[in-house]
Amino acid sequence: MLALLALTALAEPLTYGEAMNAAVDANPALQRAQMEAEASRADWTGATGAYDPDLELGSTWSKSVDRGFFQGFPFDSESTSNDFRTAITGQAPTGTSYAVNGSLNRSLSDFTTNFGGFENRQITDTYRGNLNLSVTQQLLRGVRMKFNLQNVTRAKNGWETAELTSERTRQETLAQAADAYWAWVYQVRLAEISRLSVTNAEEALRVGELKVTAGELAPVERTRLQAALVQAQSARLDAEVAEQTARDALLLLLGRQPGE
Repeated sequence: MLALLALTALAEPLTYGEAMNAAVDANPALQRAQMEAEASRADWTGATGAYDPDLELGSTWSKSVDRGFFQGFPFDSESTSNDFRTAITGQAPTGTSYAVNGSLNRSLSDFTTNFGGFENRQITDTYRGNLNLSVTQQLLRGVRMKFNLQNVTRAKNGWETAELTSERTRQETLAQAADAYWAWVYQVRLAEISRLSVTNAEEALRVGELKVTAGELAPVERTRLQAALVQAQSARLDAEVAEQTARDALLLLLGRQPGE
């Protein structure tokens, strides 16, 4: 039943689990820690990406058509050229840089000449390929993997540290919210008990006044009962103020305004 108590000002049920979720969602320190963890993870991804190979592909196609006269005779010429290029470059953790470049070219030409009714046609189809491989090795400290991977290691450590910081902040947020929630529940119960005490003190004073009027109690008992009522009312006021303070503290952790 404690978990179903309602915030008086909000007039809506608030379970313990809902309070924990709301506190986690509303904590700016936790949100900042989570964003820093995401940024650190992106830094680590970027550091490891430096050793991913790069692939480049390219292609060129061209065609030309010419018509005219050659030594007084008409001719038709058509040429087509296709170029394909590819390149793979990268760097290994050992400090080795590599590059592989390849290309393939095809040239097709069709030349036709008409010599007085005699047609002369020449077709040329040629292929040309090229392949290059380049490997460069750094010396001294550059050959050591620990030296080359220091940025990756540093980024990974930063990411893990940020993740731990985010988790620690989340746990602290849950602990603060739990303390505030159960402190509010406790104060609500104290306020209810204090209101019952006032009701009992009022009833005791009413009965006591009747007995004093009937001569069953001494008049001094009326004074004692009146003092007990004042004390119960004072305790109720203190309990209600403490309840409101605990409620506002919980509201702040939930991202709400005090006294909403």
